[in-house]
Amino acid sequence: MESFDRLRAILAASHCTVCGHPIDPARIRILAEREDLTFVELPCPRCGVVALGMVTFAGEPPRRRYGEFSAADEARFAGQPPISADDVLDAHEFLAGWHGDLRSLLGESPGRSARPSAPPRPRPASSGDQ
Repeated sequence: MESFDRLRAILAASHCTVCGHPIDPARIRILAEREDLTFVELPCPRCGVVALGMVTFAGEPPRRRYGEFSAADEARFAGQPPISADDVLDAHEFLAGWHGDLRSLLGESPGRSARPSAPPRPRPASSGDQ
């Protein structure tokens, strides 16, 4: 209960994102907690808007979670261009012809080829391909 009281004290100064009215701390609902993250519902008593929030406690070091990138991954990605629309289309075409499971797609299953059943269709050149 101590963390709930601490959370309410932190959120006591919250205001509605639409009308600016103060949020009543007694009406704040905790939706989920995961390690150092808390997901909350902040209903506005004036206009009825319900905002969703994600709260972390300042001063506590963030913990790495499954699925996050390591420092080596982040360094490797740092000099790369952002994902483009063409990258998304290429992935869409590749996956449209894929008839396997995720493990075989990622190459984790020996003896299975990570190739689509049909080659991707060529796309017309866009102005950014020149």
